[in-house]
Amino acid sequence: MGISNKIEVEEVSCETYGLDISSYKHSLFITPEWMSSVSDKGPVRYLHFVSNGQVVAKLSGLVLVGSKLVGKYLFFYAGPGLIDHTPQMYDRCMAALMVYARKKNYAK
Repeated sequence: MGISNKIEVEEVSCETYGLDISSYKHSLFITPEWMSSVSDKGPVRYLHFVSNGQVVAKLSGLVLVGSKLVGKYLFFYAGPGLIDHTPQMYDRCMAALMVYARKKNYAK
């Protein structure tokens, strides 16, 4: 996997996230409407997974705060919505999500 195949995670607005979500194989539980209904539980993060300038997956979740030992963490109700619904793409997106979480200091 070369640099051109690298996947980066980008935070986007709710509006940007929802524009073409129907193009992705996704769960109801990552839609802007669902996230709006649970947003009282914590700040929502709308994420795009980008490779070669194209959004290859979308995921939304909450930032929750645990104990002082645990710290803040990301909580997702479902996995990412993928354009290319393959185990390899899923694995690549999860690896990119781990990098993103470490950069943002999320515990898990």
